[in-house]
Amino acid sequence: MTGNIETAATRTALKALDTTQITTAYLSQAGRAGIFNFRAGNYSAQITADTEEGLYIKANAVAASAGVWVRSFDGLPMVNWWGALPSNGAAANDTAFNAAISLIQQQTNIQRRALGIPPGHYIVSDLRVENTGLQFTLIGSGRFATALYRPASAPAALIRVKGEGISFTDMSIQQGSFTSADASIGILVKKDYGPVNPPTADSDFSLSRVRITGFATGVEHWGRGLKAEDCDFNACGWGVVHEWPSVGDYMQDDSPVKRDETGFRYFQYDSIRGHSNLFGLFRNDGTNAGKINGINASGIDMDIGRCLWQGVLRQGVISNFTVTQTPVPAFRLADGSENYIIEGGTIQGDPIAERVPTYLIELTGNHDSGVFRDILGRYCESHGIYHDGSGTATDMVIDGLDFSEVCKEVSGANPIRFNGANHTGYIDNVTLDTVSPLTGVIRGTSSSNAMKVGRVAHLRAPTPPLDPSSLGIRMDNDTFSSAPTNGNFATFKDHDNAIRGTIEASGASSIGIWMNRGLDVAIRVGSGNPEGTQMAGRGSLYIDLGAGVNLYMKSTTSGNTGWKLFAREA
Repeated sequence: MTGNIETAATRTALKALDTTQITTAYLSQAGRAGIFNFRAGNYSAQITADTEEGLYIKANAVAASAGVWVRSFDGLPMVNWWGALPSNGAAANDTAFNAAISLIQQQTNIQRRALGIPPGHYIVSDLRVENTGLQFTLIGSGRFATALYRPASAPAALIRVKGEGISFTDMSIQQGSFTSADASIGILVKKDYGPVNPPTADSDFSLSRVRITGFATGVEHWGRGLKAEDCDFNACGWGVVHEWPSVGDYMQDDSPVKRDETGFRYFQYDSIRGHSNLFGLFRNDGTNAGKINGINASGIDMDIGRCLWQGVLRQGVISNFTVTQTPVPAFRLADGSENYIIEGGTIQGDPIAERVPTYLIELTGNHDSGVFRDILGRYCESHGIYHDGSGTATDMVIDGLDFSEVCKEVSGANPIRFNGANHTGYIDNVTLDTVSPLTGVIRGTSSSNAMKVGRVAHLRAPTPPLDPSSLGIRMDNDTFSSAPTNGNFATFKDHDNAIRGTIEASGASSIGIWMNRGLDVAIRVGSGNPEGTQMAGRGSLYIDLGAGVNLYMKSTTSGNTGWKLFAREA
């Protein structure tokens, strides 16, 4: 006895104490050490639930319905109280972790629904968070202090989360290795969906300051509600894979949160690092990929980056991102992507490290109302932004893109290329910086395209805004009367933002300054007599720089006739 407290070296010794004489004892067993008080009352349910005796220990001579030994503690319960130790094998730690998680999930005091993990490297193979309680948190001691570790790849999840409102924080979840074809998963967030008593699709799962390494899939998430902040996904196949159950697996009524148009939402990523993943960071290309929406990702940093997002991106915003040393497109956006914004980022290959993508951004299938804004693209073999023509992109906006040393290996490649028919949208404020000239910054391949182009500039090698072979894609109708392929233009607007004048470069020998666009009054420069060739309004001037300098004035209000010689070089 130490003072008035009896010391018990093991749980067996604690159970054997005479509770009529001793009501407080110190358990000194390694890992499980702590103060226990004998409390009278019916604790039968607690003894049944606490299978590994972390908080409740039955006395040998007393029925659980009459009283038990109860651990006294402040703060977090710690998983080692149930027998988890860095020195254990996987089976022993699985038993300890699963017993502790199960009990803590069932605590009625919500502040006690959290379980701590001391520093250490814990070998585990199959951990479960069942759907038995809400708002459970597993808390490590730091992503480089606490690790849950599976030494070799297995075709299963290391941690299966079935509950709702579950969060993990401050730990590493690791596997020794994986192959590109295996089915290993770090965390599988998936309820038991099915036709009998279908559950809600809510998971509201969150990760904070968690490092996931070495799995074919870091997190596979089924359902609604996933948040990750300040997390690392390293040396995995994919960092996060989104999946969605069939509506019939869970829907019990037609409430807004269960409809296809409104219910499949809320995925938030903030300050995420992806390093040296085999395929990429986020993937959404499952059977129901088109139903998933409401993606918000910001502060994404990928080195040896590969693909930041593959699959459908619907009602999503991806901003403030960096993808460097990537050998594949940073975005592969698939059919059904719509109402998305990708802005404020850098996509960069690395020719020295021989990591150069074919494209920087690749689009396939049908797209609607997609926005690419304020992006720097550097080093790619072929096109920068490329639509393969397998569908139609409508109401697209490409604004503020800077391309540097792109289209390096494929002859005739363009920084922006839209194949196929009927694409619509607007391209503006594009800058190209290359040592060697390209055939054009922008190109379309079908005459039925309706993409309009605004400001396009080159910094070094002279490259026309539109490829001469471009079909359909044209310069802004408010600025040009035809589809110029050489030079740039400027637009002059009044305080109401109405266009009052433009400068046009419509070919190698024709330059026009439109003084009043509404009346087609212009000053144009070219070679030869303008009669029958130059469109302009009444009062326009034309300077012929052919054999001599001749000045013509337009006397009629429309068409290309009515030019009168006004002055001739002396």
